[in-house]
Amino acid sequence: MTLTTIPRTPTVHCANALTDLVHTARALASRADIAGATRLTRSAAIAADTLDRARTRLIEDGDEYLDAAWAFVDAGRRILAGLSARIIIRERRHAS
Repeated sequence: MTLTTIPRTPTVHCANALTDLVHTARALASRADIAGATRLTRSAAIAADTLDRARTRLIEDGDEYLDAAWAFVDAGRRILAGLSARIIIRERRHAS
């Protein structure tokens, strides 16, 4: 059996970044749900869905979609950071 490695192209690197963000967004949705923050749960779930669609489009279109996909990575990072901060605040209130 021969093991093959996936080449580390810019497209693969971007797809991996999007995958990480999708997982992060889903984890944030779960945390928000546990804290009883319905709107934040929905926002995180929508972010996960949007980032997942961007990843799918990148896989389908390849390098042609790379610039747009990186824009989703950049925006996703900022959006998730903001959601994370709001969820932390909500968790602290919920714990009190």
